[in-house]
Amino acid sequence: MNSDAKTHLSVAQKRQAVEEGLKPFLPDDYLQDILEFWELHYSHEPAFVLQRFLNEICTTATLKSQRSQMLQSVLLALSARERDNQLASKKTKPGKPVLRHAESLDMPTRFKGDEHAQALMQCFTALSQRLFKTAPAQIDRSLRLYLMDTIPKLKMGSDSIHALRLWTGTDMEAPPTSLLTIEDMQQVINLIYSALCEYVGPVKADRQLTMAVRFLEENHPEWPIRQLL
Repeated sequence: MNSDAKTHLSVAQKRQAVEEGLKPFLPDDYLQDILEFWELHYSHEPAFVLQRFLNEICTTATLKSQRSQMLQSVLLALSARERDNQLASKKTKPGKPVLRHAESLDMPTRFKGDEHAQALMQCFTALSQRLFKTAPAQIDRSLRLYLMDTIPKLKMGSDSIHALRLWTGTDMEAPPTSLLTIEDMQQVINLIYSALCEYVGPVKADRQLTMAVRFLEENHPEWPIRQLL
């Protein structure tokens, strides 16, 4: 999912993250070939196409069985680079307060402060709900267990992790958006998408994500939904 526009990751930084994420799974000589392939075909694509990239490079039974772990490893490495950029940006502006949600980001002029944060909360709640509802009933429990097991690996506060695990493990209508930063929301949407890729396949997951985003953009054009992708 594309948070690059907000954190301004360079191709070199993204390549370093992809290398870091894949290094535990691939031999060095093959890894260098894969990085060249990624840079040629995927370096300017949004992060949610990583699943498609991994489908192309995981050509053996062993690699296919590790695809989910590889995806999470790369996403975590990308998130770490994004946080490093954000911290570096804040250090260059010592007088600027640290803000939650999108207040610390470049935003459309029609959104300001709490209004923008509220719009992001609504976006996140609606998008996550629509993605959950796309999962067939017979795999809903497996999907939720996958999320509950993986959420603790996300880089966010313990209170947020606890609340998110409670949300995914119960019938709560909405996640605890008041606890989440925009970076937390992006991680969760990435995780739901990667879980859908595992359980319904990347083609269906891509289509479901595209349809969900298109529906929300058509019905709520004022929402900054692209900031969550």
